[in-house]
Amino acid sequence: MDLKTIPLLKDLPEEALARLEATLERLAYPEGATILAQGGPPSQHLYLVARGRVALVDGEEEVEVLGPGAFFGFPSLFLGEPPALGVVAKEGVEVLRWPKEVFFWLLSYPEAARYFAARLGDRVRLRAGVRADLFTPVGRLVRRPPLYIAPGATVAEAARRMAQEGVSSLLVEGEPLGILTDRDLRNRVLAQERPSSTPVGEVATRP
Repeated sequence: MDLKTIPLLKDLPEEALARLEATLERLAYPEGATILAQGGPPSQHLYLVARGRVALVDGEEEVEVLGPGAFFGFPSLFLGEPPALGVVAKEGVEVLRWPKEVFFWLLSYPEAARYFAARLGDRVRLRAGVRADLFTPVGRLVRRPPLYIAPGATVAEAARRMAQEGVSSLLVEGEPLGILTDRDLRNRVLAQERPSSTPVGEVATRP
């Protein structure tokens, strides 16, 4: 696959494309192979489907299908957590992958940061939606634009906004980009008895 055919990558500087070419690894998986196990070790790579299709699965349930040009593995990579959804080859597939440090270097390009911010919000909402409302069509869950909050906003403001919008995460503005999830609120605010005036930037997850 020519990286210049990927919308996210085609406008990157030549030196950036050269680094991506030099650091990629090509892998092939047969139909039914598990590429990332749900609840398994955190992803250490950014993956791109080069040929074929993969499915995002929640247990035995297929929740989304990704084809050539789609990235996966980055929510677990960014958050440093076990994959919330498994990734399984729907047919014989070829994937490209890059190590963690290349992914975080790629985020230094604003267009890449914006792209993965939007996709990260999609995947977090997809995960939450699958578990919270099995009657909501997946298409409705993933088309919503990402919601941002300033790092100086309080966790109380963030919690109110998440409740009002019916979401389980907010993207936190800044460099590097961050994310605040309901898990962050539970583990880093409530469990540690921090005040509701705590700035979001102090408890958000960042690379």
